[in-house]
Amino acid sequence: MLKELRSGYTVTNLSGLEYSIGPNSDFTNADLRGLDLSQTDLHGSIFAGADLSFTELSGSDFSLGVFNNEEFGPAVIDYATMIDTVFEFADMAGVSMFEANLTRANFFYAHLDGACLNSCNLVEACFSYSHMFRTDLRSANFENANFDNAVFVENMLLDFLEAARWEVTSLSYTELEILMFLLGLQEWRKRQIDAQYDVEDDDAFWEVDNDSYDD
Repeated sequence: MLKELRSGYTVTNLSGLEYSIGPNSDFTNADLRGLDLSQTDLHGSIFAGADLSFTELSGSDFSLGVFNNEEFGPAVIDYATMIDTVFEFADMAGVSMFEANLTRANFFYAHLDGACLNSCNLVEACFSYSHMFRTDLRSANFENANFDNAVFVENMLLDFLEAARWEVTSLSYTELEILMFLLGLQEWRKRQIDAQYDVEDDDAFWEVDNDSYDD
């Protein structure tokens, strides 16, 4: 039997402001740092510009949540604990979750373009059908994570493939092959640039050599 999520309660932030907690709430630009919002039903809520750093969000439901808009920008959820947290169909473009614990978090069909998952714990997390264009995935732990049908081509930081830990990670039906191709292309371009400098150096050498020969 699933545990019933909390709803309809209030919390007070570090500045003494009180917030009513529940689904379809508006937390635009709210300061929620360090609060315990675990096991809470917050689906459909708005968190654009909100600061949820160091919060306890484990087991909560943020499905269909909006974490970014043009006026207030993306939310910040750095160093938060979000074990078993649900973000299905959430708009999390540009959201920073630096060093967050997202063990078994569910990002099914989530919009994560430009988000920061740098150094996150994403063990057994689900990213099925999620969009991750230009997402920062450096140094994240993806052990046993599921990226089935995920779309993360054009990643801004292709070197995450070397930095991330991918033990037993499910990557079937993803576009990893294209990422590997792009990574290889990036290396090829680097070699071409290096070769170009080598050629320029050789040309300079021969110019000097020819001048000497003419003398």
